[in-house]
Amino acid sequence: MDDDISETPHRRAREGNLIKLMITILIPPLGVFLKDGLRGSFWLNLLLTILGWLPGVAHGVYIQVRDKPGELK
Repeated sequence: MDDDISETPHRRAREGNLIKLMITILIPPLGVFLKDGLRGSFWLNLLLTILGWLPGVAHGVYIQVRDKPGELK
C-alpha cells in the first residue's frame, strides 16, 4: 500500500550518487575521494581545483558520472 514510501536499494544508490555529486560541486577533491579514494584521479583533481575551482568541478563531475568496468550502479 505504501509503495511511494518504500525504499529500494536502487533508490538509495541514486540518492547517494546525488549527494556525492553535490559534494563534488561544492568541494571537488572530496567528491573524487569518495568515489575513487587516494588514486591518481584524486591528486589530479586536487591540482585542478588549486588552479581553478571550475576545472576541478568539471573533472570531479566527470569522475562521478563515468562508468568503471565492474562497478555496481
